[in-house]
Amino acid sequence: GEGRLDAQTQHGKIISAILRRTGTLPVYAVVGSVGEDLGDYSDRFADVLVATDEPAMRAAGTSVAAALSRL
Repeated sequence: GEGRLDAQTQHGKIISAILRRTGTLPVYAVVGSVGEDLGDYSDRFADVLVATDEPAMRAAGTSVAAALSRL
C-alpha cells in the first residue's frame, strides 16, 4: 500500500524496498492515487489498484487470490 505511487516511490518509500526484495514475483500495489510518471517502476507491477476505484477493488480479491495460487 502507498498513498501516492509516482516517480518518488523509488526514492525510499516502503514499496521500493519491497520491489528490491521480490525479484520476479508479481507485485500488486494498492494506492490512493497514481502519478503520471512512475519512473523506473512503470513496468514492475503485476497490477496497480487505486483504492477509490470500486470496480478495481472488487476485482482485486480475485486477482490477488489467483496470483497466490500460482506461488
